[in-house]
Amino acid sequence: MVEGQRLDTEKGTPQGGVISPLLANVYLHYVLDEWFAKAVQPQCRGEAYLVRYADDFVACFQHEADARRFHDDLPRRLGRFGLEVEPSKTRLLMFGRFARRDAARRGERVGTFDFLGLTHHVGLSRKGRFKLKWRTAKSRFRAKLRSMTAWIRENRTLPIRELWSTVNRKLEGHYAYYAVSDNWPMLLAFRTSTMWILYKWLNRRSNRNGFSPETYLAYVDRMQLAAPRRLVVNLNSAFV
Repeated sequence: MVEGQRLDTEKGTPQGGVISPLLANVYLHYVLDEWFAKAVQPQCRGEAYLVRYADDFVACFQHEADARRFHDDLPRRLGRFGLEVEPSKTRLLMFGRFARRDAARRGERVGTFDFLGLTHHVGLSRKGRFKLKWRTAKSRFRAKLRSMTAWIRENRTLPIRELWSTVNRKLEGHYAYYAVSDNWPMLLAFRTSTMWILYKWLNRRSNRNGFSPETYLAYVDRMQLAAPRRLVVNLNSAFV
């Protein structure tokens, strides 16, 4: 529908339409998933894996030569079906068990990448072994805070208990997605930021005297601002 008029088209899917994600998944299953399994993996010298969610994906290769060949072939494969690679979101990256060692030899920092709202980076377990780690991607963290700020600003005149209850539900929704291995500091940072956003806009509800920082912290304790639980989803139990 364009300005109330129905237009027939054989290309693309409705922007924002509920059917779009389903159609995209069906399309990419044949364009990408099956091609990777039947044409890419058999030609690789080492192990190769594809992880895809909707139109975002990460391809992992044991050998650099295999990764570079896939990187070169991908635009041609997608182009056959009217699709394009997003250049700003596509790159080759040395990652994995030996990334820290190899980066040190080159005098470089270890690379990271963002996928599904999380920054993936390499680290060490408590036993000093290689371990994948995750933290909330900076861009997603800022976007979530902007959204929280906008909602609190627009709804600051609600009854305080209703306002507080909704903010708690929003916090719990954030924790439900981002409470994964090694991301505890970012969960606490999001709660702290939200707490002071509330402080700012609650003090602008009226011309009366607002909270002082001290009385506000006591108020937060009494109202019980939702906090993340220590139980998180362990994405890397093999290295703990």
